[in-house]
Amino acid sequence: MSHEFRTPLNAVLGFSQLLIDDPELPGKHRQYVEIIDQSGAHLLRLIDGVLSFIQLESEPTLYVPTKLELEAWLRDLLAPFVSQARAKGLSCQLQIAADLPAYIQTDATKLQQILWHLLDNALKFSSQGGMVLRVDWQAESFEPGKIQLEFAVEDTGVGFDPAELQRWFEPFAQTRSSQQPSEGTGIGLALARRAVELLGGQLQAESTPGQGSCFRFAIPVKAETAPTNDRVSRAIAPTSLGLAPGQPAYRLLVATQAAGTSRRLQEFLTPLGFAVEIAASLDHLPECWQRVQPHLVLVEATATAGAAIAACQIRTAPASQWVALIAEDATEDVTGITAYCTATLPLAWPEPALLDTLASCLGAHYLYRQPESRGTELGVPLKAADLQGLPSDWLQALYEATMQIDEGEVRAVVAQLGPEQAQLQQQLLALANDFRFDLLLELMQGALL
Repeated sequence: MSHEFRTPLNAVLGFSQLLIDDPELPGKHRQYVEIIDQSGAHLLRLIDGVLSFIQLESEPTLYVPTKLELEAWLRDLLAPFVSQARAKGLSCQLQIAADLPAYIQTDATKLQQILWHLLDNALKFSSQGGMVLRVDWQAESFEPGKIQLEFAVEDTGVGFDPAELQRWFEPFAQTRSSQQPSEGTGIGLALARRAVELLGGQLQAESTPGQGSCFRFAIPVKAETAPTNDRVSRAIAPTSLGLAPGQPAYRLLVATQAAGTSRRLQEFLTPLGFAVEIAASLDHLPECWQRVQPHLVLVEATATAGAAIAACQIRTAPASQWVALIAEDATEDVTGITAYCTATLPLAWPEPALLDTLASCLGAHYLYRQPESRGTELGVPLKAADLQGLPSDWLQALYEATMQIDEGEVRAVVAQLGPEQAQLQQQLLALANDFRFDLLLELMQGALL
């Protein structure tokens, strides 16, 4: 059943992302597509939430450790909530301990799921003020060789009666304070609590009606003092501009059950420099393979795919690399199919994972554009003294824009700084990006004294 939900939604999200990345799309239409993309992603999260709850309750769940660049990972995770909060006139802040370990190892999927649900809950029930994610740590942990990472999500929302606390953690339950129009499913907090328990912690809540709520938990994690040769997870990867010069013209063949999935692969990979052909169906795969003689084939793992792959491999044409695309909710045994393949990918492939797989299988190299910083300069707080020596009329203009909470005008004023103030400019823009007009105002008041 989940396949019927996910397949059309993945097509919507995939093509909306292609449109967003199209430089020729008019700005007004881009905004419409971004709304489609955000709404589709939200709907997919709701479906995944329901399915995840069912899975957590009915199946044993494994702990899958992942290395994280912690601060960058947290900022990337919070970024969508900053945009959504700003649209509601709310603030959304990240406050982290100054000595927070740079790298940790934990189950990133579960931690992301916990924070997503807590932040989504805070945003959903806040109509004024804002929300903040606080992260701290303690050297002592209840598990040897690990530290204790502490999280708190606070909001200034409607709050709830402490007597209703237990009902908030019951799946699909409604409390008096939550009986208002919202986009939730009623299982977010239940999922978050269960995931926290699986990571070795306990989710606790405090709330005051009319003032807001705070959800806290602490989990044991392994601290990594420096990056290793292993891949470090970040929520946002560099953007590929295409294949680097001096490489072969890589031929790819795609065969999936849904035409939209194949088309999305073609639309994504062709501008990067790959020559992509689509097989009309898995039955046509041997014929297309003979004609194209691809360097690599991306094929959906189905009951009939194994026979199609075997038919190709007994031909006399040059051998190809094979990558199996596996649906998240696949019920068929794909072991026999993956035995033919060099690698596997989710059918709803993440772009970085797809490019990494092609690089590994083909030896392909890419040109990259690094993602823009999302406020990482906030790790070194600005002081009023840092603004001394700047023209008084510029300081006054920034003060007035800050007083009016005019983000556009703040950006315009900050843009007037010269290249010698590039670092200061980035720090001020980071404050504006995080909607920290309170800190900007404090800086301006100190600088104008």
